[in-house]
Amino acid sequence: MFRSVLLVYFVSLVANTKRHFRIGGVFNSHDNVRLFGNTVDEINTELLHQLANVTLDGTAVIANNNELLTFNDFCQNILSKKVHGMLVIADETEFDSFKLVIHQSAAFGIPTFVIGIRNNLLSDKKVFPTVLRTKSPWSYQVDGWIDLLRHFGFRQFHLLHAQESDGWAFRLRVEKHLRTYETDIEKDLKVGKILTFPSSQDSYKSYLLRLLGSESRVFCLHAALKDMCLILKEAEELGLTGSGYVWIISEVALGCATIPPGALMLRQRLVTDIGGHTKDSLNFMVKVLSMLPVGIDEPPNGCIFGRDPWIPGYQFFQNALKTQTSLASTGFLSFDYYGQREFSNYDVLNINTDQGKVIVGSFLYSKATKNMTLSMNDPLIKWPGGGTRRPTGLTFSHHLKVVTALDVPFVYARHDEDNTGCRKNEVQCPMYASSGKILHQLCCEGYSIDLLKELAVKLNFTYTLYIPEDGIFSTYDLKEMQELNGPIGKLIKKEADMAIGALVATEQRARLIDFSVAFRHQGIAVLERKLAKTSTLVSFLQPFHGSLWITVMVAVHIIALTLYLLDRFSPFGRYKLPNSDHPEEDALNLSSAIWFAWGVLLNSGIGEGTPRSFSARVLGMVWAGFAMIIVASYTANLAAFLVLDRPKPTLSGLQDPRLRNPADNFTFTTVRGSPVEHYLNHQLDLHRVYKAMGQYTVNSVDEGIQAVKDGRISAFLWDSTQLEVESAKDCELVVSSHSLGRSGYVVGLQKKSRWTDSVNEALLDFSEDGTLLELDRKWIVSALFNSECEKPGSEPARLGLKNMAGVFILVAAGIVGGVGLIGIEILFKRHYSKQQRQIELTRHAFDKWKNMVKRRKMLRGTIENQRRSKLNGSLPNFTVPGENIDTSNADGIFVIGEGRYFDV
Repeated sequence: MFRSVLLVYFVSLVANTKRHFRIGGVFNSHDNVRLFGNTVDEINTELLHQLANVTLDGTAVIANNNELLTFNDFCQNILSKKVHGMLVIADETEFDSFKLVIHQSAAFGIPTFVIGIRNNLLSDKKVFPTVLRTKSPWSYQVDGWIDLLRHFGFRQFHLLHAQESDGWAFRLRVEKHLRTYETDIEKDLKVGKILTFPSSQDSYKSYLLRLLGSESRVFCLHAALKDMCLILKEAEELGLTGSGYVWIISEVALGCATIPPGALMLRQRLVTDIGGHTKDSLNFMVKVLSMLPVGIDEPPNGCIFGRDPWIPGYQFFQNALKTQTSLASTGFLSFDYYGQREFSNYDVLNINTDQGKVIVGSFLYSKATKNMTLSMNDPLIKWPGGGTRRPTGLTFSHHLKVVTALDVPFVYARHDEDNTGCRKNEVQCPMYASSGKILHQLCCEGYSIDLLKELAVKLNFTYTLYIPEDGIFSTYDLKEMQELNGPIGKLIKKEADMAIGALVATEQRARLIDFSVAFRHQGIAVLERKLAKTSTLVSFLQPFHGSLWITVMVAVHIIALTLYLLDRFSPFGRYKLPNSDHPEEDALNLSSAIWFAWGVLLNSGIGEGTPRSFSARVLGMVWAGFAMIIVASYTANLAAFLVLDRPKPTLSGLQDPRLRNPADNFTFTTVRGSPVEHYLNHQLDLHRVYKAMGQYTVNSVDEGIQAVKDGRISAFLWDSTQLEVESAKDCELVVSSHSLGRSGYVVGLQKKSRWTDSVNEALLDFSEDGTLLELDRKWIVSALFNSECEKPGSEPARLGLKNMAGVFILVAAGIVGGVGLIGIEILFKRHYSKQQRQIELTRHAFDKWKNMVKRRKMLRGTIENQRRSKLNGSLPNFTVPGENIDTSNADGIFVIGEGRYFDV
């Protein structure tokens, strides 16, 4: 009974607190009106099962062909019911008929959900401040376009859009992406041309003709349906949709019959599911309306112009932007600042002549990354022309022969003798003999190879890269000032169009070939071997000067002697026992005093033999303070000498006196016939340097570096960049901190080449957009940063066995000394024990002899007494102390001890 009463009370309480939200609707058909009513009933049933305190009331009208009549119905039959929210369902083509209703509903502050219309005008919050849409606008496809372009590796594309709201929205969203991801996308994805055209034209060929001959063949297009159909048809007539071209078009074109085969587009999923979008809109509306406080102001009653907007409607919109739901029928539902659905799921379609519109991928919201993710099945794609191979997206109308030379870090080479092919980041660069025969199959990579790739894309050319047999940039004939061979020779002989690598511009070379602007600057530096540290075995003694070590050693023994004397003569010492001349066992003798002094200095425990007298203890405390200061100073200086001490180049650069005035035991060189040698020869202040190294010149950079490693020469003069990278790879090498003769690395071209200006412009662009900086980081900075060698100014180096070998040798010497001393102690003990045994035997024999003499003396006295007694007629009994005497012998013989007889 009690439970029944409680249940009735609870139901009545819930009924009394139930909130009724009125939702109005303006729809384009009776079917949508019935759908709306059924959805309201379904939601109310679900709320009832959930014991929710919310119910919905729905009121709907059908739009009239006349916009004003539709607005009149909205005012009389919808707003008069004081609705808390609005739902509008219409087709894209009916936007003009519903625009006034949507605008006035938002102007009155009523939250308005629009289904079906994806026009970008509804994103204008000044005109439609409380409008939300569960279908994303057309322009939001740009997110998927960008991911598609990046997925296929297209570097450049043209954007084509109409001069209308959605077209401008597409353009702004593209620009937003390029600004947002400037460090990631702008470098490898750029807009070529932006073609803007008016809507509803009879022909667009005059605009499309501007695309003929352009480098990029990737087109992204959006316009109204009628305009897109005409544009695609005329593009096909102009030959812009054939093999090698790529078209990514807006979803609007789905109703167009002239879509070129091979085109790609994104189609929003569930876009035709009006029921799903209706239910998601109403559920979302209930969820956000429930967040509003109880007792809010009543919504507007009719179209009363001039009144203030309904403030709770604006609060609803702000709460809606913060609300998300993953239970929606159409997928994850959330809204951005413009009231548009942020994450809509898309299918990627490929227009196939055989199978129609084929789904080849998806662009979906990922809960893991909380962002959109592109997933593609590339083998299913049929590209324009019917091919399955992805187009490059660029026109290649020029092919260049490019020659290079092996110079680290600008060009690295790997042998490909087994013909497995080059890796992804490598370029095939066979080495040719002068006869034209391939000597080695090589795969190249490096700073200059990446730069060549960038130039090829930027300037729209293809290339063949190779290395000549005498592939070095350093073969001057110094008398005729002419390059005889190598890559420069190939340019002079017109056997190559471009030379790239560690090529340095010089005045002599400029007479024979053209140079680009410098893409990197460098100077002449000096490479040498690091000097080995001296006195390695005694390096642990470096913190103190020799005189200080001697003073400390003397001080230890002086302190020990003083402590012994103070404790020995102090009346409070432990040297003597009371009323005894014998010292205590733990008295501080000289040996204990020395042990105490050393123990305090070395911070070891002192178990026994410590001073007892006050005077000695005061001296002990002073000595302990001295020891603390000495040990702390030693530790600090040891860190400075052994940890922070790094080998530095002994040469400061080309101005170093040892280069200017070389000694016989100091040799240095550079590459024969190189620009470095030429520079030294033509500088008056460096002419002595050039003369001194003449007999030691080498034929290549590798040979010079190896000569330094082997110790055949003391120093090698070459470009600072290459030497720094080499020293980063080999920690035994070090480069001078100062360089001289600043010059630059350039791209070489044939004399009066038509490519010179284009290459210069491209390199200047690369300098501005950060491409050259990125190449520096990848190939030079990373090599120096990732080096395992010690770097000045970095964290202290760790000590190794080599640094502390002297300490270990000292310990080993202590062990050997201890073993030797214990051997001496054993020998001494044996000798001492032998002497003690001899002394004991002698003392024992002496004692026996002494006792025997004493007994004989006593025996004579006894015998004498017996004689006297016998003369007196009696034989008295007597004993000799310590002997048993038998007096029963009748013959007058006395038995004394053990068988010793005496005749009486």
